[in-house]
Amino acid sequence: METQSLTEQFRHSTLARRKYFGLNNPRRTDYYLAYWQKHPEITWALLANLVSRNTGWMMSDLVRASKFTPHSPKIPGFPPAHYQAFFAFLETGNFLIFRDVFPQLEAYDWAKRHPGQSDDFFNALQADSEFEADPFMIKHWQVFFNQAKNNHWFPENWQEPAVQRLAFAQVANEQNQIHDRLVHDPQHRYLGCLFSWITQKIFIATTQLDLMKICFPVARSETDPTTDHVLTYTLYDFNPYANRVNFGRDLYVELFGDATRRKRVIASALAHPRFRGSRAQYNPQNYCLHPRQAHAEIKYSPPLVPWRGYAPAWPFNPTHVRPYSHLQDTPVSLAMSANQREGINDLLAPLTLASRPLKQHALSDLAELVIGKSSAMQLSILLQKMLGQGDPDPVFSLRS
Repeated sequence: METQSLTEQFRHSTLARRKYFGLNNPRRTDYYLAYWQKHPEITWALLANLVSRNTGWMMSDLVRASKFTPHSPKIPGFPPAHYQAFFAFLETGNFLIFRDVFPQLEAYDWAKRHPGQSDDFFNALQADSEFEADPFMIKHWQVFFNQAKNNHWFPENWQEPAVQRLAFAQVANEQNQIHDRLVHDPQHRYLGCLFSWITQKIFIATTQLDLMKICFPVARSETDPTTDHVLTYTLYDFNPYANRVNFGRDLYVELFGDATRRKRVIASALAHPRFRGSRAQYNPQNYCLHPRQAHAEIKYSPPLVPWRGYAPAWPFNPTHVRPYSHLQDTPVSLAMSANQREGINDLLAPLTLASRPLKQHALSDLAELVIGKSSAMQLSILLQKMLGQGDPDPVFSLRS
């Protein structure tokens, strides 16, 4: 009865907390950081926090561009609806990953508090239709939990092969979640046929021009969290599953492999534990919170949630606003498990060297979604050519 009661408590608590934290990008981002602070051996949670911040910043960039505010990185000839489509793509991917991984993270937390019933929590992930965790991940969690418990929760976690393997398995799992549900969904459930087509063209165009970058603020030192510079990573060919897994592994190795770099990246993140979505949070020298404050050297970067009296760039609860209400619908079952993907064991092998390194930039280089007037013009010309080809199904809503 005690085991059954604990399992039921786990279920009710996890469903309620998932709904609360999954509401928007800033809440999801904050959860990852708080979880990593509580369980530092789950290093993927820190990586998820850093990548989720970039998703939020990209969403803020898109809102700024779609409003055609002064000094915004608008793309000539690119209508607001196209920005909206890409914005919805980023929000949906962020939501789908969080929705799946949250029960797994909570199961590990409950297992540490009740080690005698650890298997009950992990088994509930697959048995409960509300969770439907991939068996691939349940196996990895159970193996890792026993290893971690027997090794005092891996105090030197960054050097542990078991910690790295779990992190790489989580990277593979998160990309599996969005592969068939969003990136290659023939039904276009979230974006509709037209906007799915537009988003795909945007990805192709931005990657061809090396414009799709994510950035990681770096503190001046472990004790001075003021942002000193940013590290950028350029995304290439987002569509293939294996490419996205390799991208996640590259980030893990590059961000965390060097102890000095890792500590300064962490210091910057911990200085801003409540994520707001505006680039002004880490770079107030080059970004501001209101379009009227913008000028040639300071760009508008709206927050995604209310901050310092400024209205959010995105509805605080998107499920209450059309046309976004469906973006948090219950997703369909996955087409295949991660362990059915070709070459999955090779993808999980620990790395010692990233295939594509991070690059250091000054804060004034910005490193936003689209950088500079010439880049915007290049992207505009390429997109006009690409969007003029083909004849997508004319669906003018965010979903079919």
